[in-house]
Amino acid sequence: MLLGVIDFVISMLYLGVLSLVATKAVLWLKRPSVTKALERTSAAILTALGLGTAVSANS
Repeated sequence: MLLGVIDFVISMLYLGVLSLVATKAVLWLKRPSVTKALERTSAAILTALGLGTAVSANS
């Protein structure tokens, strides 16, 4: 019985902290500067992958 209560308390604390961190992360990711940086980074990565595929296809 006691072990179950301890497990429940630890689980609730963990999930509470996790939800707070997730909320902060969502607010940070919704900032326009962060969104723009993520879009530019993903565009650069996709361009590099596309160029790599094009070069390897010609080899």
